[in-house]
Amino acid sequence: MSEPLAGTLSDADAVPGAEPAPGIVPGAEPPPGVAQADPLEPYRRWAMVLFAIMALVGIFGTVVVLAAMPNRAVFYVLVGSVVLFVATLLAVVAGLRGRAPWSVHAIAPICYVIIAAAVIRVIVALSQGNFTIPLEGIGALMVLTRDHRSAHLPAMTDQDRWRVWLAVAVVVFAQVLPYATGVI
Repeated sequence: MSEPLAGTLSDADAVPGAEPAPGIVPGAEPPPGVAQADPLEPYRRWAMVLFAIMALVGIFGTVVVLAAMPNRAVFYVLVGSVVLFVATLLAVVAGLRGRAPWSVHAIAPICYVIIAAAVIRVIVALSQGNFTIPLEGIGALMVLTRDHRSAHLPAMTDQDRWRVWLAVAVVVFAQVLPYATGVI
């Protein structure tokens, strides 16, 4: 049988009444130099994947729609909305990759905005006799199912709070802009 990694429990330790491996104290902190698992890692990873996919779809969709846009005013509103949305998502992804505290705090509110926008799109589609599946809303719901309890969230400075507010405000603006201008 192979030896367990330092700071982990062997298979025998998982059996009730079994003796722990030498040098391992169940429930103790891992020894110095051994990384402790980050409880927010799945939350960060799922958000990065969702935001990156949404950014790529936004860029690709804009390029595809460019040729089909007869009205230049509509074109500018949609492109402006997509540029704001994609830039914000990419900034949050960069913050998540750099482990910036503000970016982790921005995930949930951005996901709530994405879900609300998806619900609005479904309602608009249904009112027009169409049916759409809001994949972005489903993805955002999936991100929110990952553990992100406030006990695990990093502390924020006032500047971090402003970054969260700015990111969420830009996402809200980018989602509302096409509806407010009557484009959609």
